[in-house]
Amino acid sequence: MRGLLCLPALVLLAAVDVPLGLAGSLLDLRQIAPDADVSPLVHWNDFLQSGGPLAMAIRAAVLVVTLGNVLGNVLGNVLGRNLAPRDHIASP
Repeated sequence: MRGLLCLPALVLLAAVDVPLGLAGSLLDLRQIAPDADVSPLVHWNDFLQSGGPLAMAIRAAVLVVTLGNVLGNVLGNVLGRNLAPRDHIASP
């Protein structure tokens, strides 16, 4: 279940990171013309340059795990089985 949810998250992260970062880099004229208006894509590029992809990947991973558990519980209730992953910690 989580594997199926990872693919759209990976595609979304790549679609957000690469083209918008490039567009923000191209529009960043702050060194040449400091008084010019700054595009929101430039701020997005600053976010991407300061660790934004790592933050987005962590958030996507948490979302995928949470959504996988919720969907596993819902489908398990519908099918009459527990499909959510269990913790395999042995109790003493």
